Amino acid sequence: MKRLSAKEFAVLCGPALFAFFLVQRPVWIFAESGGISSTLSAGDIQLADSSLKKLSPLIETKKTDGTLAVMTFEELFSPLDEREKAFFEKIQSLQPGAFGVRTPYLGTESDFSGLVPLEKQPILRQEGITCLDTQYLPAEVYEAYARMMEAMRKDLGKILYVESGFRSPAYQLYLFVFYLPRHGYSLEDTAKWNALPGYSEHGCFARQALDLINEEGVNGDESVESFELLPEYQWLIRHASEYGFYLSYPKGNPAGINFEPWHWHYGKTGSV
Repeated sequence: MKRLSAKEFAVLCGPALFAFFLVQRPVWIFAESGGISSTLSAGDIQLADSSLKKLSPLIETKKTDGTLAVMTFEELFSPLDEREKAFFEKIQSLQPGAFGVRTPYLGTESDFSGLVPLEKQPILRQEGITCLDTQYLPAEVYEAYARMMEAMRKDLGKILYVESGFRSPAYQLYLFVFYLPRHGYSLEDTAKWNALPGYSEHGCFARQALDLINEEGVNGDESVESFELLPEYQWLIRHASEYGFYLSYPKGNPAGINFEPWHWHYGKTGSV
């Protein structure tokens, strides 16, 4: 069979169909025209970097006073100029389904008055004992977590701490932008590890998530397997459901989220 040239193929099929075959992936021009693709444009990378630099003092202040997890949008946007604020708002408007992540919309919470603070959780690291940043949980979830840890300590002589509990929608948005550089400014790769506001179990009281860390600071950051191999994790697999906690993102989960053995949610349903 004679192989058609590109010109002959275009004439035969028409320009629209020819263009379809040529396009292999969308072009990312997020800041300039609002298009969607996997990687930020050079302009958006500059906006992400400048925003994070401006926000750094605010984030450190709120870590120190223990209010980072309940940060408001007014606080988040206060150090930013109009272009940087618009960049954050565009990120906020994205839907994870555009990047192959099939998590449901869970909504956002605005009343933080019923949250219980978890303060001065001690972690033993090589450099000595350090305390985690203050975390927050709804009262019912905190009580269930405390009962579960009491049982774990009785069985193993160990417990797990809450490295990340409730996150306000503003804090969730900040975290998504914060982790963009670590994932090569890829929205697709970032979305597989970090939820957008409204799609995070960390921001939903009815399905409140806990990211857990052991007493020696093992949280899966170095490798997923480092947490998966912990006896504390094996205990959770056997007993967490007795206290209303479920592994949100097991291996091969249909949501398109990477396996997260440290991420458990409270509720009456299992994984997404």
